[in-house]
Amino acid sequence: MADDTGVLSRQQLFNTARRRERLHGANLEGVDLHEMRLEGAIFTDCNFRNAKLTGANLSAAILTGCTFEGAEMQDCQLRESQLVKADLSSADLSGAVLVEADLSGAKMDYTLLVGANLAGAYLVGVQAFLSDFSGANLRQAMLNGSYLALCQFNETQGSQLQALKTDFTGASLVKANFDRSSLLGANFSLADLEEASLRGCPLKQANFFQANLRGARFTKSILEGAHLMGVKGDSAQLNGVNLKGANMIDARFPYANFDSSFLLQAVTEGADFEGASFAEARR
Repeated sequence: MADDTGVLSRQQLFNTARRRERLHGANLEGVDLHEMRLEGAIFTDCNFRNAKLTGANLSAAILTGCTFEGAEMQDCQLRESQLVKADLSSADLSGAVLVEADLSGAKMDYTLLVGANLAGAYLVGVQAFLSDFSGANLRQAMLNGSYLALCQFNETQGSQLQALKTDFTGASLVKANFDRSSLLGANFSLADLEEASLRGCPLKQANFFQANLRGARFTKSILEGAHLMGVKGDSAQLNGVNLKGANMIDARFPYANFDSSFLLQAVTEGADFEGASFAEARR
């Protein structure tokens, strides 16, 4: 069933999915598919704008190039689905299950993903502006090269994720957990990482320009050559951290913990280390 642009009923869509027939280019704007079982469906370049998909099961579905702008997708099952270059802008995926889903190249501006399960999901090259991932599970997800400016990651669980050269400019990561994640060259400029946990992370050449690092934990992370100019790091935990060659000009680290850290060649002009601890640190 190719190039079908007609309006199909729920039963027709169910039968199409069950038979694993390909539906291409269909206009399904505003369609009500809530709680439908559409596992393994093959819907490509279809229009699901403003569709009602709450509680629907689209596990292992192929949804490449589909538009879900403004769709209601709360608690939707999208485990191992293919959403390559899909448009999820302004969609509500709160509580949705996207475990090991492929969203590479997807557009996700203003998308709600509060409490969503994205463990092991592939989010390479994603554009997400002002989206909300608060409380989401991003463990072992891959976000390399994605643009995530001004997004919310408050209390997000993202241990062991990969975010190489990912742009988190102005994002809020309050109390987020990114322990043991690969964040080489990531951009956290102007971001809020208050009480966030980034322990054991490769963060070489990462950019934290004027970020809020109050109470953040970086224990045993690698911040070699990192840009920390103008950060606010009151009481931050940087014990055992490699800060070789880091730019810490005008940074504020009062009462921070630098015990056993490596700070050789770090640039610290104008930095405030009042009350900070440097026991066994190399400076």
